[in-house]
Amino acid sequence: MPKSSLASMSVDAPIRFKADIENVLVARADQLRRDLSKLSSHNKKAGGSPLKGRKVAVKYRDRSGNT
Repeated sequence: MPKSSLASMSVDAPIRFKADIENVLVARADQLRRDLSKLSSHNKKAGGSPLKGRKVAVKYRDRSGNT
């Protein structure tokens, strides 16, 4: 992008420039939201063990009954 002075621009040029920047930022924000949703849905599929929360039999017990 060529360098230009805001003082030498017409009145409409900074307004168009602002609109262009807003469009780029909105598009980038949408892309980041899509990427984050893909990551969060991917983590839900692969997360945790199917055995999580199940009771496990005691492995060791002494003569007093302590585990």
